[in-house]
Amino acid sequence: MMYFSVLIGIKNLFLSSYSGVNHSISGNGGVDCYNFISLEQRFLDTFVFTVIFGITLLPYISRSLYCPHKLDIEKLCIKSVSKSISGVRKLLLIILSFIFGIQVGFKILKCVWLFLLNPCHVITGVQIYLLGSEPSRTSVAIFRVHNHLLFGAFLALFFPVLNTFESIGEQVMYWLQHLLIAIVVPPYLMFVGGAYSCEPLTDLAWPFLGVLIFFFYMMYFLQSIALMTLVNLNSVLCPAISDPFYGPSWRWFAMIHQPLLILSFGKIYTICIFYIFKLLNIYSGKKKECFIDLFENPKKSE
Repeated sequence: MMYFSVLIGIKNLFLSSYSGVNHSISGNGGVDCYNFISLEQRFLDTFVFTVIFGITLLPYISRSLYCPHKLDIEKLCIKSVSKSISGVRKLLLIILSFIFGIQVGFKILKCVWLFLLNPCHVITGVQIYLLGSEPSRTSVAIFRVHNHLLFGAFLALFFPVLNTFESIGEQVMYWLQHLLIAIVVPPYLMFVGGAYSCEPLTDLAWPFLGVLIFFFYMMYFLQSIALMTLVNLNSVLCPAISDPFYGPSWRWFAMIHQPLLILSFGKIYTICIFYIFKLLNIYSGKKKECFIDLFENPKKSE
Protein backbone atom coordinates (compact mmCIF):
# COMPACT_ATOMS: atom_id res chain seq x y z
CA MET A 1 0.00 0.00 0.00
CA MET A 2 2.81 2.41 0.89
CA TYR A 3 4.53 1.54 -2.41
CA PHE A 4 1.46 2.57 -4.42
CA SER A 5 1.05 5.73 -2.35
CA VAL A 6 4.63 6.70 -3.17
CA LEU A 7 4.04 6.03 -6.87
CA ILE A 8 0.86 8.12 -6.84
CA GLY A 9 2.72 10.93 -5.07
CA ILE A 10 5.49 10.84 -7.69
CA LYS A 11 2.90 10.82 -10.49
CA ASN A 12 1.08 13.83 -9.01
CA LEU A 13 4.36 15.68 -8.54
CA PHE A 14 5.28 15.02 -12.18
CA LEU A 15 1.83 16.10 -13.38
CA SER A 16 2.09 19.32 -11.37
CA SER A 17 5.22 20.23 -13.34
CA TYR A 18 3.28 20.78 -16.57
CA SER A 19 -0.46 20.66 -15.80
CA GLY A 20 -0.64 24.45 -16.07
CA VAL A 21 0.86 24.65 -19.57
CA ASN A 22 -1.55 26.47 -21.90
CA HIS A 23 -1.45 24.55 -25.19
CA SER A 24 -3.58 27.19 -26.89
CA ILE A 25 -0.57 29.52 -26.89
CA SER A 26 1.48 29.06 -30.05
CA GLY A 27 4.77 27.28 -29.47
CA ASN A 28 3.88 26.16 -25.95
CA GLY A 29 3.13 22.56 -26.85
CA GLY A 30 0.06 20.39 -27.33
CA VAL A 31 -1.12 17.90 -29.95
CA ASP A 32 -0.58 20.24 -32.91
CA CYS A 33 2.95 20.93 -31.74
CA TYR A 34 3.53 17.18 -31.27
CA ASN A 35 2.28 16.50 -34.80
CA PHE A 36 4.31 19.31 -36.39
CA ILE A 37 6.53 16.54 -37.79
CA SER A 38 6.05 12.78 -37.67
CA LEU A 39 7.47 10.56 -34.94
CA GLU A 40 9.46 8.68 -37.61
CA GLN A 41 11.06 11.96 -38.70
CA ARG A 42 12.02 12.74 -35.10
CA PHE A 43 13.71 9.36 -34.65
CA LEU A 44 15.49 9.70 -38.01
CA ASP A 45 16.76 13.18 -37.13
CA THR A 46 18.02 11.97 -33.76
CA PHE A 47 19.77 8.93 -35.28
CA VAL A 48 21.46 10.95 -38.05
CA PHE A 49 22.64 13.67 -35.65
CA THR A 50 23.93 11.04 -33.20
CA VAL A 51 25.99 9.33 -35.88
CA ILE A 52 27.36 12.61 -37.25
CA PHE A 53 28.30 14.19 -33.93
CA GLY A 54 29.38 10.96 -32.25
CA ILE A 55 31.77 9.88 -35.03
CA THR A 56 33.23 13.33 -35.69
CA LEU A 57 33.58 14.77 -32.19
CA LEU A 58 34.21 11.99 -29.67
CA PRO A 59 37.62 10.86 -31.02
CA TYR A 60 38.95 14.42 -31.11
CA ILE A 61 37.65 15.25 -27.62
CA SER A 62 39.13 12.09 -26.08
CA ARG A 63 42.55 12.89 -27.59
CA SER A 64 42.71 16.64 -27.05
CA LEU A 65 40.75 17.64 -23.95
CA TYR A 66 43.01 19.11 -21.27
CA CYS A 67 42.01 20.44 -17.85
CA PRO A 68 44.58 22.11 -15.52
CA HIS A 69 45.61 20.16 -12.45
CA LYS A 70 44.80 21.34 -8.94
CA LEU A 71 48.26 22.84 -8.32
CA ASP A 72 48.10 24.77 -11.61
CA ILE A 73 44.66 26.11 -10.66
CA GLU A 74 45.93 27.25 -7.26
CA LYS A 75 48.76 29.17 -8.97
CA LEU A 76 46.16 30.98 -11.09
CA CYS A 77 44.23 32.09 -8.00
CA ILE A 78 45.98 35.45 -7.65
CA LYS A 79 43.03 37.56 -6.48
CA SER A 80 41.58 36.89 -3.03
CA VAL A 81 38.07 36.79 -4.53
CA SER A 82 39.15 33.82 -6.69
CA LYS A 83 39.73 31.84 -3.48
CA SER A 84 36.73 32.94 -1.43
CA ILE A 85 33.15 34.15 -1.89
CA SER A 86 33.12 37.80 -0.90
CA GLY A 87 32.41 41.33 -2.13
CA VAL A 88 30.91 41.67 -5.61
CA ARG A 89 31.02 37.91 -6.09
CA LYS A 90 28.76 37.33 -3.09
CA LEU A 91 26.46 40.17 -4.20
CA LEU A 92 26.08 38.66 -7.70
CA LEU A 93 25.44 35.25 -6.15
CA ILE A 94 22.65 36.69 -4.00
CA ILE A 95 21.08 38.70 -6.85
CA LEU A 96 21.15 35.83 -9.36
CA SER A 97 19.82 33.36 -6.79
CA PHE A 98 17.04 35.82 -5.85
CA ILE A 99 15.96 36.34 -9.48
CA PHE A 100 16.11 32.63 -10.23
CA GLY A 101 14.15 31.91 -7.05
CA ILE A 102 11.39 34.30 -8.14
CA GLN A 103 11.22 32.57 -11.54
CA VAL A 104 11.00 29.18 -9.86
CA GLY A 105 8.19 30.55 -7.70
CA PHE A 106 6.28 31.82 -10.75
CA LYS A 107 6.58 28.45 -12.47
CA ILE A 108 5.57 26.42 -9.40
CA LEU A 109 2.60 28.73 -8.83
CA LYS A 110 1.45 28.24 -12.44
CA CYS A 111 2.28 24.48 -12.45
CA VAL A 112 4.72 24.87 -15.33
CA TRP A 113 8.00 24.23 -13.54
CA LEU A 114 8.97 21.65 -16.16
CA PHE A 115 10.18 24.67 -18.17
CA LEU A 116 13.02 24.98 -15.65
CA LEU A 117 14.74 22.32 -17.77
CA ASN A 118 15.19 24.83 -20.59
CA PRO A 119 18.89 25.61 -21.25
CA CYS A 120 18.85 29.22 -20.02
CA HIS A 121 17.55 28.10 -16.63
CA VAL A 122 20.20 25.38 -16.53
CA ILE A 123 22.89 27.98 -17.36
CA THR A 124 21.53 30.14 -14.52
CA GLY A 125 21.90 27.22 -12.12
CA VAL A 126 25.42 26.59 -13.43
CA GLN A 127 26.42 30.22 -12.83
CA ILE A 128 25.00 30.11 -9.31
CA TYR A 129 27.21 27.07 -8.72
CA LEU A 130 30.27 28.80 -10.22
CA LEU A 131 29.78 31.94 -8.13
CA GLY A 132 29.53 29.82 -4.98
CA SER A 133 32.13 27.12 -5.66
CA GLU A 134 35.71 26.67 -4.50
CA PRO A 135 38.53 26.46 -7.09
CA SER A 136 38.68 22.94 -8.54
CA ARG A 137 39.08 21.02 -11.79
CA THR A 138 35.31 20.58 -11.81
CA SER A 139 34.67 24.33 -11.72
CA VAL A 140 37.28 24.85 -14.48
CA ALA A 141 35.58 22.28 -16.71
CA ILE A 142 32.05 23.56 -16.05
CA PHE A 143 33.12 27.18 -16.62
CA ARG A 144 34.83 26.42 -19.92
CA VAL A 145 31.95 24.38 -21.33
CA HIS A 146 29.40 26.94 -20.10
CA ASN A 147 31.27 29.73 -21.93
CA HIS A 148 30.46 28.08 -25.25
CA LEU A 149 26.78 27.63 -24.42
CA LEU A 150 26.08 31.29 -23.63
CA PHE A 151 24.90 31.90 -27.18
CA GLY A 152 21.42 30.74 -26.10
CA ALA A 153 21.08 33.61 -23.64
CA PHE A 154 22.00 36.11 -26.35
CA LEU A 155 19.53 34.54 -28.78
CA ALA A 156 16.87 34.85 -26.06
CA LEU A 157 17.67 38.57 -25.82
CA PHE A 158 17.52 39.13 -29.59
CA PHE A 159 14.57 36.77 -30.27
CA PRO A 160 12.56 36.87 -27.02
CA VAL A 161 9.55 34.58 -26.65
CA LEU A 162 7.25 36.47 -24.27
CA ASN A 163 3.82 35.29 -25.39
CA THR A 164 3.74 32.63 -22.64
CA PHE A 165 4.13 35.19 -19.82
CA GLU A 166 0.91 36.45 -18.29
CA SER A 167 2.31 39.12 -15.96
CA ILE A 168 4.73 42.05 -16.17
CA GLY A 169 6.70 40.54 -13.29
CA GLU A 170 7.51 37.43 -15.33
CA GLN A 171 8.71 39.56 -18.24
CA VAL A 172 10.88 41.71 -15.97
CA MET A 173 12.46 38.60 -14.44
CA TYR A 174 13.01 37.21 -17.95
CA TRP A 175 15.02 40.26 -19.04
CA LEU A 176 16.95 40.54 -15.77
CA GLN A 177 17.88 36.86 -15.83
CA HIS A 178 19.12 36.87 -19.41
CA LEU A 179 21.03 40.13 -19.04
CA LEU A 180 22.79 38.77 -15.96
CA ILE A 181 23.72 35.38 -17.39
CA ALA A 182 24.76 36.83 -20.77
CA ILE A 183 26.67 40.05 -20.09
CA VAL A 184 27.24 40.42 -16.34
CA VAL A 185 28.23 37.16 -14.65
CA PRO A 186 30.55 35.63 -17.33
CA PRO A 187 32.80 38.74 -17.66
CA TYR A 188 32.93 39.00 -13.87
CA LEU A 189 34.01 35.35 -13.58
CA MET A 190 36.71 36.00 -16.16
CA PHE A 191 37.85 38.97 -14.10
CA VAL A 192 37.94 36.79 -10.98
CA GLY A 193 40.24 34.35 -12.78
CA GLY A 194 41.72 31.37 -10.99
CA ALA A 195 39.50 28.37 -11.74
CA TYR A 196 37.63 30.54 -14.24
CA SER A 197 40.44 30.50 -16.78
CA CYS A 198 39.79 30.24 -20.50
CA GLU A 199 41.41 27.66 -22.74
CA PRO A 200 43.70 28.81 -25.58
CA LEU A 201 41.92 30.12 -28.66
CA THR A 202 43.30 27.25 -30.76
CA ASP A 203 41.92 24.64 -28.36
CA LEU A 204 38.68 23.34 -29.88
CA ALA A 205 38.19 20.41 -27.53
CA TRP A 206 36.07 22.43 -25.07
CA PRO A 207 33.65 23.88 -27.65
CA PHE A 208 33.37 20.42 -29.26
CA LEU A 209 32.50 19.01 -25.83
CA GLY A 210 29.93 21.80 -25.53
CA VAL A 211 28.38 20.74 -28.85
CA LEU A 212 28.20 17.12 -27.71
CA ILE A 213 26.67 17.94 -24.30
CA PHE A 214 24.17 20.37 -25.82
CA PHE A 215 23.11 17.90 -28.52
CA PHE A 216 22.58 14.97 -26.14
CA TYR A 217 20.74 17.18 -23.65
CA MET A 218 18.41 18.46 -26.37
CA MET A 219 17.81 15.34 -28.44
CA TYR A 220 17.73 12.68 -25.73
CA PHE A 221 16.80 14.30 -22.42
CA LEU A 222 14.56 17.24 -23.39
CA GLN A 223 13.02 15.54 -26.42
CA SER A 224 12.09 12.41 -24.40
CA ILE A 225 10.34 14.49 -21.73
CA ALA A 226 8.69 16.71 -24.35
CA LEU A 227 7.26 13.69 -26.19
CA MET A 228 5.85 12.29 -22.94
CA THR A 229 4.31 15.56 -21.72
CA LEU A 230 3.51 17.40 -25.00
CA VAL A 231 5.40 20.40 -23.58
CA ASN A 232 7.57 22.19 -26.14
CA LEU A 233 10.79 22.33 -24.12
CA ASN A 234 13.29 24.61 -25.87
CA SER A 235 11.43 24.14 -29.15
CA VAL A 236 12.22 20.42 -29.57
CA LEU A 237 8.62 19.55 -30.49
CA CYS A 238 7.87 22.48 -32.82
CA PRO A 239 9.59 25.77 -33.69
CA ALA A 240 9.09 28.91 -31.63
CA ILE A 241 7.00 31.67 -33.20
CA SER A 242 10.12 33.87 -33.35
CA ASP A 243 12.25 31.19 -35.06
CA PRO A 244 13.62 32.63 -38.35
CA PHE A 245 13.71 29.05 -39.75
CA TYR A 246 10.10 28.26 -38.87
CA GLY A 247 8.99 25.17 -40.80
CA PRO A 248 9.28 21.36 -40.88
CA SER A 249 13.08 21.52 -41.25
CA TRP A 250 13.72 23.78 -38.26
CA ARG A 251 15.62 21.01 -36.42
CA TRP A 252 18.00 20.51 -39.33
CA PHE A 253 18.67 24.23 -39.47
CA ALA A 254 19.20 24.21 -35.70
CA MET A 255 21.70 21.35 -35.96
CA ILE A 256 23.69 23.45 -38.41
CA HIS A 257 23.58 26.92 -36.90
CA GLN A 258 23.70 25.93 -33.23
CA PRO A 259 26.94 23.87 -33.43
CA LEU A 260 28.45 26.72 -35.47
CA LEU A 261 27.36 29.17 -32.80
CA ILE A 262 28.82 26.99 -30.03
CA LEU A 263 32.14 26.63 -31.90
CA SER A 264 32.47 30.34 -32.63
CA PHE A 265 30.55 32.25 -29.95
CA GLY A 266 32.62 31.28 -26.92
CA LYS A 267 35.88 32.20 -28.64
CA ILE A 268 34.58 35.51 -30.00
CA TYR A 269 32.98 36.35 -26.64
CA THR A 270 36.27 35.68 -24.81
CA ILE A 271 38.27 37.82 -27.23
CA CYS A 272 35.78 40.68 -26.87
CA ILE A 273 35.94 40.55 -23.06
CA PHE A 274 39.76 40.37 -23.22
CA TYR A 275 40.02 43.56 -25.29
CA ILE A 276 37.31 45.34 -23.28
CA PHE A 277 39.31 44.61 -20.13
CA LYS A 278 42.45 45.81 -21.88
CA LEU A 279 40.74 48.98 -23.11
CA LEU A 280 39.44 49.75 -19.62
CA ASN A 281 42.87 48.96 -18.17
CA ILE A 282 41.26 46.56 -15.71
CA TYR A 283 44.33 44.38 -15.49
CA SER A 284 47.04 46.75 -16.81
CA GLY A 285 46.98 45.21 -20.26
CA LYS A 286 48.68 42.01 -19.15
CA LYS A 287 47.42 38.52 -19.77
CA LYS A 288 46.58 37.43 -16.25
CA GLU A 289 44.27 34.99 -14.58
CA CYS A 290 41.49 34.15 -17.02
CA PHE A 291 43.56 35.05 -20.08
CA ILE A 292 46.81 33.47 -18.97
CA ASP A 293 46.70 30.78 -21.70
CA LEU A 294 44.48 32.55 -24.22
CA PHE A 295 47.17 33.10 -26.84
CA GLU A 296 49.26 30.02 -26.10
CA ASN A 297 49.14 26.63 -27.76
CA PRO A 298 46.87 24.10 -26.07
CA LYS A 299 48.55 21.43 -23.98
CA LYS A 300 47.98 17.79 -24.69
CA SER A 301 45.67 15.88 -22.43
CA GLU A 302 47.27 14.06 -19.54
